[in-house]
Amino acid sequence: ASRLGADTVEIVDIDASNPTATIVGDLCAADTLPEASFDAIVLTQTLQFLPDPRRALRHLVTALRPGATMLVTVPALSRVADGTDRWRWTPLGLDELSSGLGCSTSVSGLGNNLACRAFLMGVAAEDLSRAVLEIEDPAFPVIVTARLEKPGPRDRSA
Repeated sequence: ASRLGADTVEIVDIDASNPTATIVGDLCAADTLPEASFDAIVLTQTLQFLPDPRRALRHLVTALRPGATMLVTVPALSRVADGTDRWRWTPLGLDELSSGLGCSTSVSGLGNNLACRAFLMGVAAEDLSRAVLEIEDPAFPVIVTARLEKPGPRDRSA
C-alpha cells in the first residue's frame, strides 16, 4: 500500500505479539475498527481463519469511508494451515458471502488446472511461465478475489 501512495498503513492482527500490528483486535468484533475511517482495505487470505467471515466483512465495510474500496482474496484451494483454518470459497460462494453489505461487488476466480496441480505439489509461481499463470479456467480457481466498493463520494479531508 505504501508503494502505491498510501500515506498511512494500518496492520490489523488478533495477535498482540505481532510487532508490526498497529491495531490489535478481532475482525469479528464490532469495536475493533473505527467506523468510516479507511479509504481502502486490503484483506488477503484472512477470511478462512475467522469463525464468522460474514460478520467480519460487515465490520470491515462499516470501517470504510463512503466511496472507499475493499480488496479481498480467499483460497479456493489450499492445504489446511492450522487449527483455525475453516473455509474455502468458490467465486459464487464469495459473491454470496459479500452480498447485502451495501457495496457494489465484483468477484472472480483465478487459476487453472495446471496452476492448481502445481500449487498442491508445492511448485512456486516463479517456476511456471507467465503464460501458464495467465490462463483462467473457471472450473479450477486457486484463489478468489473480490472488490467491494462502498457508495458515496470519497472525502479525504476526514
